[in-house]
Amino acid sequence: MIQRIQSLYLLAISIICLIFILLNIPLGEISGDQGAIMQFGTQARTVTLGASLSKTPEINLILLFGSLCLTSLASIFLYKNLKLQKKAVRLIALISLLALALPLSSMYFTKGQAFNIFPTIALLAIPVILAILALRGISHDANLLAKMDRIR
Repeated sequence: MIQRIQSLYLLAISIICLIFILLNIPLGEISGDQGAIMQFGTQARTVTLGASLSKTPEINLILLFGSLCLTSLASIFLYKNLKLQKKAVRLIALISLLALALPLSSMYFTKGQAFNIFPTIALLAIPVILAILALRGISHDANLLAKMDRIR
């Protein structure tokens, strides 16, 4: 049994967020007036109007995923201070929820006729789930240390 399973969860969060930064995974699209289609992705927002195509980078999402990647890598090395590591993982869970809510809210508030959310948006929930599992692992380690201190 791996004692520090939360380190693997945190490493998985950083790898997944790095994939989100490097690949443009489509999350949804909105069909607008005059045949315009706006596609939302993890890297860029693409607007197609007839034959013209324009791409706008999703700076907010890229910054959120970058901060998730760096925070999760940094929190792996906080294993000696479990209270601080727990606070860092809570911050990771909060930022993950923001990264999940940001594309949904931007798609919801953009005006259009047809609103389609792709199933790939569920991939944004993976860092939240892994952060919760890491919190459980940290709590388990803290309880184990408390039991060992009582035995001494």
